[in-house]
Amino acid sequence: MDMFKTKLIAFFLICECILPAYGINAYGNQKKETMIEYVKVEIYYYDWDVQTRYALTPDIVRTNYWLKITIVNKAEIDRFIQWLHTEKMKKIDIKEIYDIRLVIDLFDRDGKRTSYYATQFDLINENATLKLRIDDKFKTKFNFKEP
Repeated sequence: MDMFKTKLIAFFLICECILPAYGINAYGNQKKETMIEYVKVEIYYYDWDVQTRYALTPDIVRTNYWLKITIVNKAEIDRFIQWLHTEKMKKIDIKEIYDIRLVIDLFDRDGKRTSYYATQFDLINENATLKLRIDDKFKTKFNFKEP
């Protein structure tokens, strides 16, 4: 086997086998959720469509929620985190003021909290540096309204 093929196979193995085992995909985005073992998820929901006089913050949603869901089962936590698709989040170029309607708090064994927030349009990480467009399918997971 020539040197080029050997290097190509080594590169493939690193990108597809070794890096993902450490929670890093081939594009360089670290998937923290796969490295941290979460023991609890708390989800706070404030209606998607209610008009307010000001943009809601995560703390306002946490204290004035309409619905709160707590997940403590390890298998359900893992499925929920996988369902969020945070690895597909894209970098935000311009920071905005967001009208938060959903807060997702993930807690590890030490009680450290990692949060995600959702507006009517996007799922955003807690530093507002990454976001993912959400749709009606995502929104209906957190309320009991008819589609």
